[in-house]
Amino acid sequence: QCVDADARPTQPVGESLGERHHPRLGGRVGGPAPRKQAGDAGHIEHCARAGGQHGWQRGVGELHNAGEVGVEMALQLVERREPVDRACRCQLLIALGEAQTKAGEVSQAIESLRQAAESARQLGSPEALAHAAMGFEEATWRPGLPGGAAVHLLAMALEALGEQDSVVRVRVLSSLARALIFAGREERGIVVGRAAIAMARRMGDTAALLVALKAVLHTAVGPALLH
Repeated sequence: QCVDADARPTQPVGESLGERHHPRLGGRVGGPAPRKQAGDAGHIEHCARAGGQHGWQRGVGELHNAGEVGVEMALQLVERREPVDRACRCQLLIALGEAQTKAGEVSQAIESLRQAAESARQLGSPEALAHAAMGFEEATWRPGLPGGAAVHLLAMALEALGEQDSVVRVRVLSSLARALIFAGREERGIVVGRAAIAMARRMGDTAALLVALKAVLHTAVGPALLH
């Protein structure tokens, strides 16, 4: 068991992170959209719907590589329709947060991924929650922000995933190890990092092992994980 008892969430995501809602789009996409962008937005929306209806194996690759403007426009399309496809919206929020992280828009990424995590929690989707939590940790880690908020989300995701070995659990454990280290809990981070590496080795999954090693080896305590 790698989730600290005191880290297990008891509040909604927004309350636990102490975050306030901020407008996501903020007028970034002004005026009529070029025809190609509108078409791209429709395609991105289709990919998100496919993933939301049939699991994360469908549409995720294209969403991961979609540009921020296209994802924002697709999200607007989804939110204008009633009833709102909540699973599709959740996927698009995750994709938007990842795109904002890549663009260096830290505060926007954190807000998008916080909303995604809360949406995933309400949907009862462990895998969506895991992706939102990992995205949140990446967004806060890149600029060197403290890892406490990410620890909370990742602990929530681990509890939702259950104890069975899986690639996504390895990835969440790896992110949690790094978040714990950046939250000043180095000893616990080492324990969780070793658990991620051990799980990847048990599964015989080289890609998962590389993810686990990459997440923590460049930190100050990284070498300790190999002993």
